[in-house]
Amino acid sequence: MIKRIQVNSSKMGALIIQEVPKNLAKQFIINNHYSGKWNAGFGLYNYGIFKAGEE
Repeated sequence: MIKRIQVNSSKMGALIIQEVPKNLAKQFIINNHYSGKWNAGFGLYNYGIFKAGEE
């Protein structure tokens, strides 16, 4: 399983792709998804994309 990858974007600079804990992903989905609900299909894989240094 991939834990963390760093990529360099020509427009956004250095980006980090990393796993996000399920409880944090769940709270983010409930607060930001249009349905406001945590579905059964959510949570199997939880990844975030962050600017380097802000992860």
